[in-house]
Amino acid sequence: MRQWISTTITTNRQANEMLDLLKLLAPKVGAFDSETNGLHIINSTPFLFQFGYLHPTKHVGYSYAVDLEKQPLLGRQVITCWHDYVSKNFIKYLAHNTKFDLHMLCNIGLPYLTENLSDSMFYIRYAHDAVQPANGGPPLALKDYASQYIAHNAKYQDKLLQSERASITKELNLKLKIRLKGLVPPTDWNAKAYTLGVLTDMFKDPVSDWTWLPEDAQKVYQEWLNIDVPEVIRPSVVALVESDFIPYTILNRETLIKYAHLDIVYALEIYDHLEPIVLARGNETAIEIEESLIIPLWEMERTGFNCDIDYLIESQGKVKEYILERRQALYDLCQRKINIGQHALVKEILETDFNVKCTSTNKDILDVVVSDIIRAGDNPEAVEFISTIQELRTLEKWYSAYIMRFIRQTKGGATRLYTTINQVGAVTGRVTSDFQQFPKQGITKVDGTELFNPRRMVICTGGAYNSIIYLD
Repeated sequence: MRQWISTTITTNRQANEMLDLLKLLAPKVGAFDSETNGLHIINSTPFLFQFGYLHPTKHVGYSYAVDLEKQPLLGRQVITCWHDYVSKNFIKYLAHNTKFDLHMLCNIGLPYLTENLSDSMFYIRYAHDAVQPANGGPPLALKDYASQYIAHNAKYQDKLLQSERASITKELNLKLKIRLKGLVPPTDWNAKAYTLGVLTDMFKDPVSDWTWLPEDAQKVYQEWLNIDVPEVIRPSVVALVESDFIPYTILNRETLIKYAHLDIVYALEIYDHLEPIVLARGNETAIEIEESLIIPLWEMERTGFNCDIDYLIESQGKVKEYILERRQALYDLCQRKINIGQHALVKEILETDFNVKCTSTNKDILDVVVSDIIRAGDNPEAVEFISTIQELRTLEKWYSAYIMRFIRQTKGGATRLYTTINQVGAVTGRVTSDFQQFPKQGITKVDGTELFNPRRMVICTGGAYNSIIYLD
C-alpha cells in the first residue's frame, strides 16, 4: 500500500491548504464517497463527504473528510471547490458504487455529472476472471475485496461500527421487554412472559407486526415506539428494532470518520493495484464502455416508476388474508400448528402422518416426492400437505419481496418506486436490478383467482402509450 496522509477538514484554513496542495501536485486520479442517513437513492442525504487522490509521481495518497452535518456551509464550499478542480483536471474520478454517491450529491443540490467518472468495481470485474465469488471469484464489496487483496485488517473499523449498531439495537429492544414486564402473552403462545425470544419468534412471521399483539401489549408497544425509539428510525420499525435500522448518524463520530477515510484509501488502492492488470488484459475499452453508462443509468434510476399505491395496498390485504386461510388449511391437514420453516417437523409429519420419507424439505426434493406419489396413484392427502407447504412458501416470499418491500418505499406519501442498476452484478456482462425479476404471471388462489401481479403496480406515464414492453 501507499503511504496515506489523512486530513479531516474543520476550518477554512485546512480547506485552503487542501486546495493549494491539490494545485501544486496536479494529480489525475481521485475518489469520493459519502456516509448517509439511509440507503434510499432519492430520500437519503449524506452527512459526511470524503475524497482523495493519488500522488502523480510518489507512492503517496491523500484522503480528506468533511462533516456536512456539523459544518454544512464549510462542507458545501469544500465540495464545490474540490469538484470544480476535479471536473477540469482529473482523468479518473472514482467511487465504489458510484451512482449511489452521485444520487447523494444530487440530493443536497451539488450534482457532479462530468464524464471523467469511473467505479472501482469496474476494475475488480475486469482485472479478474469472470467468476462469481461462490466459485472462487473476487468479492465486489469494498471492504471484502480490500481485506482479501489489499490489507488483511480492512474490516476492522466496519466491525466496530456494526458492533455499535448491534449494541444500540439490543438496548432499544430490551427497553420494550422491560415495559412489557408483568403482562402475560396469550395462552396459545406457550409463554409465561414477553421475553425477547418470544417477541422475536412472533415477529419472524412475515405477515405479523405490532398489531398482532394483544390490546394491553399494543398500548405498551406504542409507548415504547414513541418514547424510547429514536425518531430517525421510528418509520422503519413495525416489530423489533433491527441493526440495519440504526443510521450511521448516531454512531461514534471518531470511528466513523476513520472508516470514511479508509473508504477512499481502499477505493484508490484497488484502482492503483488493478489498473495495470486491466491494461495488460486489454480490457480498457470495456471499462470505457461501462464508464459511458454511469450517467445514463443514474438518470434512469432517478426517474423511477410511478406506483399504483392503491393496487399495492389492496393486494397486501388480499395476500395476507389468503396466507392465513391457507395456514389454517395446513393446520387442519396435520391437526396441529406448524411453521413452514420448521423443516425437521415437516419431515416428521410426512413420515408419521402420511407415511412418506424424504431426505430434505427443499423445493426440488418435495417436487420429486409429489411426482412419485402421484405416479403411485395413492396418498392424495400427502400430496395436498406438500402442495400447501409449497404454496405457502411462495405466498410468504412474494408477500415480503414484492409487496411489503415496496409498500415500505412508499411510506410518507411517496408515489414512485426506485431501483438501482448494477453494472457489474453478473459476470456475464448483464446489468442486475431488483426490478428485473418480476414474473410474468402473478400469484393466484387455488381456484385461479389472481391475488397480485407485481407488474400491475407500475403505472405507465410520460408518453402517448398505455402499456409496458419487456425486452430481453
